Order: sequence, then C-alpha cells, then structure tokens
Amino acid sequence: MYKVFIVEDEHLIRDSLRHQIMTLAKQYPIVYSDEAADGELALASILDLRPDIIISDIKMPFMDGLVFAKEAKKLLPQVRIIFVSGFDDFDYAKTALQLQADDYLLKPIKNEELEQAIKTVVQHLDEQQTTHQQLSKEDDLFEMEIKKNHFLNHLFKQKITISEAFLQAEELGRRFSGKQFCVLLAKTPSIKAFLTTLALASS
Repeated sequence: MYKVFIVEDEHLIRDSLRHQIMTLAKQYPIVYSDEAADGELALASILDLRPDIIISDIKMPFMDGLVFAKEAKKLLPQVRIIFVSGFDDFDYAKTALQLQADDYLLKPIKNEELEQAIKTVVQHLDEQQTTHQQLSKEDDLFEMEIKKNHFLNHLFKQKITISEAFLQAEELGRRFSGKQFCVLLAKTPSIKAFLTTLALASS
C-alpha cells in the first residue's frame, strides 16, 4: 500500500480530499496516512510517516507548497507530489514542473482528474519498486560472489581450518562433493597447502 499525505490549509478542501482518497483506496493500492494545514506542520510529520504520495496546495500560510515540496524532496527523494491550486498561474505550473511534480490540479478538484493523477502516480511507484527489487537482487548476487571469492582465497592461502572451510561452504550453499565434482583437501608434512578444484566456485 502506498501512503498518501494531504497538505491543505482550507479544512473543507482537506476534508474533501481525504474523502476522495479513501474512496480511491477501494480501487488502487493507496491508503490515507495523515494531513497537515501548512507546509511547516507537514514537514514535521512526513519524516515519521514517510508517505509515498503527497497532495499539496500551493498557496498556504507560513510555508507555501512550492517551498514545502523542495524540502520534502530533500527528506524523501522518491516521494511523488501532486499539486492542487486555485490559481491557473503559469509560473506556479512551471515551478511545479521544475520540482518534478507528477500533476497540477485546479480547484475544485474533479474526481476523475484526481483519480487519473493517482493512477499515474501508482504506476510510477510500481515501476520504482520493481526497479529497486531488481537492483537489490543484483546486489545480493554480487555480494554472494564476493563472499565466495574470499572463501576460496582463504582456502588457497590456508587462512582457515578444514572444519571452518566445511562450515563456511555450508553457509554459502556450496559442497565439497557432488555428482559431477569432488574437492580434495590435502596436507603434506613439508608443504601445508589446500588443493581445491574450480568446481567449488560453480553453482
């Protein structure tokens, strides 16, 4: 579920947005998390709540939506932002684009427009999540390869005992014998050495 945070100084519009989000939550993987009446209050909350989507008014007291969005992006670089505004102002829209906002909706906010914005944001978040999972999987595989190489290096350089070698091999999901390979560990009186085959490093 993606958490949605609302920043809006007009309580009637805030109530309306909350109701719209709760309705859309029946169709999309989103959940209403919390709300704030201005940017300053919102910044104090989002660090703890860590929302995925922020719906923010632009014109607000104390800290407007544009300044808030800049600070929010510093705290949560991956957060998606949808601006709402009562002003059809080109400068506002231009700045919103520069802040990489996902959408700019004019008040009064139509249900179909908010739904389309949420649908698009959810698609972007799904793509981000898929990419993150793929990168994490690649990182895990890379880390495993490094551990295997360290293990083999220690084995060759006699830095671990035979019992430790068996234990580490088990932790790495590797065996010293199998249907198609066998690993020989040998120790001579004159030359202390471990002999191993490259088959150990194969999957």
